[in-house]
Amino acid sequence: MECARRSRQKLRLAVLFAAISACPMVFAEAGISDWLMRVEMAPDNVNYIGSFIYEHDGKMETMRVAHRAEDDGFRQRLFALTGSAREVIRDAESVWCFLPDQKIGVHEYRKSSRNSFLQIRGEQIAELEAFYDFKLGAVERIADRPARVIHVMPRDGYRYGYGMWVDTESALLLRTDLLDEQARTVERYMFVEISIGTEIGDDELQPRTSKESLSWFGIDKPESDADADDAPMHWDSSALPPGFELSYSINRREPMADGLVEHHVYSDGLSSVSMFVKRIDDEKVKVGFSRMGAVSAYVREIDEFVVTVIGEVPEKTVQMIADGVERNP
Repeated sequence: MECARRSRQKLRLAVLFAAISACPMVFAEAGISDWLMRVEMAPDNVNYIGSFIYEHDGKMETMRVAHRAEDDGFRQRLFALTGSAREVIRDAESVWCFLPDQKIGVHEYRKSSRNSFLQIRGEQIAELEAFYDFKLGAVERIADRPARVIHVMPRDGYRYGYGMWVDTESALLLRTDLLDEQARTVERYMFVEISIGTEIGDDELQPRTSKESLSWFGIDKPESDADADDAPMHWDSSALPPGFELSYSINRREPMADGLVEHHVYSDGLSSVSMFVKRIDDEKVKVGFSRMGAVSAYVREIDEFVVTVIGEVPEKTVQMIADGVERNP
């Protein structure tokens, strides 16, 4: 449920327009690279506060977000304006989920990317062009701000496409559309109001619900993380779609249970898939494929363990990764 999201020179944009007109193929690619890197870096440098809509499965939710860039990362508060009360406070190391309607909260230590959508390095952009077709679109208006459109279409059936509307000044994503295999929009985030570069006070980042009013579940620290060379990972997948590679691995305890879960994330830089492996307890496991909106999931059993692979990717991607899961020697 974690939801949520992300001052550059106007002269640079004018130069880009002229370059594209003069030499479309060469400079269009350079322009795409520049835009993507700006999008990836923007949350490190920009404060913002605003409201956005989240559309999925024929439903629409309205959310409010306050994001403050800090020297050691970021701090963010996200809360729902419609539907059941939900609130998330997160920084670079932990996530606090407040569910006052259920009288519970979940606290988890988790390394959070400054931008959960784009996680690419400069040298990866050229590699992504083997799997996605990038095109610069027109400048449109989102939340009363000019936004450059970037069209991202997959070159194979292992990933979805994207439409990105990037604020021309700050490079924050003002709108993101996720497109399925038929180029239909299956999920959309779009700001309807946003203030960028404003000072974010501590009060904007405090939860509305007191921690004392909820029953809390969670752990103090993860068992291990991907930065530790001796992290004991017992499982992996030998069948990854082209372009996907292991992003990180971690052993963690389930926030609302006692079991230990091995968690791996595979990514191509735009699309990400999570794999969870845990020992089967007494609960009945429903194996096979399921889908909710843009999210595909595939579950299988291996001996006394259950493997779940889930992500905003086509069915064939999660099934391929799940079918390749095996114990490390």
